[in-house]
Amino acid sequence: MLNAADYGVPQTRRRAILIASRVRTAQPPPPTHAKTAEPEGLFGPGRTRWVSMAQALGWGATDPPVPTVCAGGGPGGRAEPFPSDSRKALSTARDRGTRTPHRDTGTEPRPNDQDEQATDRPAPDPEWSWSLRSNNQAHATVRPLSGPAGTLFFGHRSNECTWIAEPTAPPAGNAESPAAPEPIRITAQEAGVLQTFPADCPWAGNKGQVFSQIGNAVPPRLAAHLLAPHLGKTFSPDDFTLAA
Repeated sequence: MLNAADYGVPQTRRRAILIASRVRTAQPPPPTHAKTAEPEGLFGPGRTRWVSMAQALGWGATDPPVPTVCAGGGPGGRAEPFPSDSRKALSTARDRGTRTPHRDTGTEPRPNDQDEQATDRPAPDPEWSWSLRSNNQAHATVRPLSGPAGTLFFGHRSNECTWIAEPTAPPAGNAESPAAPEPIRITAQEAGVLQTFPADCPWAGNKGQVFSQIGNAVPPRLAAHLLAPHLGKTFSPDDFTLAA
């Protein structure tokens, strides 16, 4: 049983992995990351802290997600509208900067015709911190941006994986809590990045098919760690390549 977060995936996805070989001892590679960063020891540096969603997406801990228009998601097949609060936040923040490029690509992600069209991201609001909720059930996993996501699973619940805002501090005195921004659905691009796919991965099919592909896939970063020693290659976490 391996936890993807132990290998630099911003997601605590646990999976049973079978590794077998007729010519060598088959065993999983040593983990590179841990829930808590480890100090340097006698045998070298300790493991790095788990990668957070904010790190992977290039966001700050209080940055709100990008409201999007989803192709064919609205009534009659038209574009799906923003949630009202998100639309308002977007319309008042278009000139405050654009989305940070994904750190692994260094380029702006390109829109997918079958997916979402990215827009400017509203400026961070220190009153709210954002978390990812896996579905709308009572036992749904909710994780803050400062940590890795829970297991991403989609299919018929693809539209229920949402970013939700939570107050960073309780209201002072008898003051009423301000109304929270409405939840914002995760985009396929964001979900793909949290699976360690490139931000511009050319997914195919309609939105449901794309989310199914993302949710069912083995995170590429985990796969590279697993396969590298058995292919006689060295995996470089810095540039995410397999070298001979």
